[in-house]
Amino acid sequence: MRLHVTLPSLVLVACALALAPAALAADEGDDLGNPEKAAKRFEKAVEKAPTDSESHYNLGLAYSKLERWADAEKSLRRAVELNGQSAQFQAALGVALAKNNKPNEAVTAYEAALALDSTRLDVQANLGQAYLEAGKVDQAIEMYKGALKNKPADPSAFYNNLGSAYLKKGDMDSAIRWFEKNIEAAPNSAVTYYNLGQIYRKVAADSSKPEMWTKAAETLVKAAEMDPKNLKGLFFAGEALIVSGKNQAGLAYIDRYIAADPGGKKTSPDMFADAQSYKEELAAKK
Repeated sequence: MRLHVTLPSLVLVACALALAPAALAADEGDDLGNPEKAAKRFEKAVEKAPTDSESHYNLGLAYSKLERWADAEKSLRRAVELNGQSAQFQAALGVALAKNNKPNEAVTAYEAALALDSTRLDVQANLGQAYLEAGKVDQAIEMYKGALKNKPADPSAFYNNLGSAYLKKGDMDSAIRWFEKNIEAAPNSAVTYYNLGQIYRKVAADSSKPEMWTKAAETLVKAAEMDPKNLKGLFFAGEALIVSGKNQAGLAYIDRYIAADPGGKKTSPDMFADAQSYKEELAAKK
């Protein structure tokens, strides 16, 4: 029996940075739902007033909504050059830099935004994620814990990301503690059940403790039922059930995975091959 004992990438849940173009005039609000129209309008505005930081900022936001991240970065860099004292400009630039796979530069922009406005929980969450992507795990942990001291209305994203950060640090006990805390705060979060289930199965594989496979199976089944579109969740729920001795229940999830992802095109060919192996092994035991 082959096991995916290497822990897969977990799901990081960052508070999305609001990109509402606050500088739009009231009579121009009809563009808010049409970023292409807004982009064309602000391109013209920038041509007419190339030193107007608000126009560059709004153009960057329109490009961001169109996922034209290189263009967004260019426009938002210009906005910051013209007005580096705007936390809103710095935060939006951080998002564009992160989307362009420039985590270290994103860190700089987010830090600048928080230096101007330390109350922005969304920026704190995004900075924590940028720290993780830049390999600065301790700084990410410090940022997430600092954000929790501000008593966010919904702390679950910070609990989840702290679990992911401690996991990346290699501290499994702390990772489990934060993910379990998140389940208490957000009992309907499929992401948290999936992440916690993956940690349980990793601990089970490393320690050969059968009770951990049972915990992994229970947790991953909850995640799979809450979010059946997570195809990896279906596979891992089935695998954990099979390893914990519940072959028929596990095979049902394996079958659902195979039917949803023929050939492993959406997940991986190796995962699909393992799913087929589980079916063959169980069939041979009948």
